[in-house]
Amino acid sequence: LLRSGEYERCIVAATEAIDRRTFGEDWYLRKAEAESALGQGTAALETIQAGLQRYNWSIRLRQLGVNVARLAGQPQQG
Repeated sequence: LLRSGEYERCIVAATEAIDRRTFGEDWYLRKAEAESALGQGTAALETIQAGLQRYNWSIRLRQLGVNVARLAGQPQQG
């Protein structure tokens, strides 16, 4: 869904997977990427922070968080 530009559907699917506690940091990554693509920088940053609460070891979440924070105008959060 993310690759085909269906960002809203991607957010819904990722949110459902996160709510079901489906394993994998990818759900948080995809949701944040879709939110960023829609210009929802603050929501994307919140998604990254929630993902890091569960997967605090995730380098990919941390890296995306730096980029999202920069785009959201909050580089100190990254």
